[in-house]
Amino acid sequence: MTAGRLAELTDVSPRVITLIERGHPGVSFGNVLNATVHAGVPLFDITGPRTLGRLSQQCQQAVTLIPSNVRNRKERAIDGDF
Repeated sequence: MTAGRLAELTDVSPRVITLIERGHPGVSFGNVLNATVHAGVPLFDITGPRTLGRLSQQCQQAVTLIPSNVRNRKERAIDGDF
């Protein structure tokens, strides 16, 4: 795929694609993500059921590390009367 074609698919100018290739910090993260998707670069390997299950289990384990008084905190109404 050419940079011009990738720019068309991503809906940016070819100059932006060049900046992405060079790692320029001024390019928006959204443009970088769009370009990677259209270029076919896998960013997150969560397509398989095993991977999704493992990721879910890791997240559940991380949540158990959070103290229960933080996890189960009830939202308090904010008194806006100053």
